[in-house]
Amino acid sequence: MIIRILFIFCIIQSTFGQMQDSIKKKHTFSQFELSVPLSINPNRGKTEYDGQKQNFFIPDGISTKMGYGIHFNKWLLLSAHTGLDWKIKPKLVSVPLYGQLSLAPLIGEEVRLLLQAGYGQSFALGRGKLSGNYYKFRLGIGSEELSIFIDASLYGFYVHQVPMGSFSIGVTVLNFD
Repeated sequence: MIIRILFIFCIIQSTFGQMQDSIKKKHTFSQFELSVPLSINPNRGKTEYDGQKQNFFIPDGISTKMGYGIHFNKWLLLSAHTGLDWKIKPKLVSVPLYGQLSLAPLIGEEVRLLLQAGYGQSFALGRGKLSGNYYKFRLGIGSEELSIFIDASLYGFYVHQVPMGSFSIGVTVLNFD
């Protein structure tokens, strides 16, 4: 009987010690991103004065977002984000507040594929109570810390009977604690 109790005590001690080691490890990260929303050039394909054709896409503002969350082995990430989206053409400044699920599997020695989806609320600044459901989808490639991406976002509201959203390219920096 005493041997059984000692055996159970040893197992509990061993298990508790392993749990303490895993609790001491931090599984958090922070993310910062900077992107440029693009819009279709109304003069695309037309020839400029120097003989060159105009680009299909033109920059239409700037977006910056930041977030904080938890991760599992740096490939499954869950986080909360906020930021600022400025679009020139519709004269819109928006603040999205959303949760994000990210997958970042290794596809090479140190190369990761970045897949992200986000959902939350978006608020237009300076336009009264204009808000809506925010959706974000992203595809990127890079290392553990730095990735380049393409991004599609929908703000869930209309400005001048036009649904607001953006298609962006940018860079994101991940900092694992």
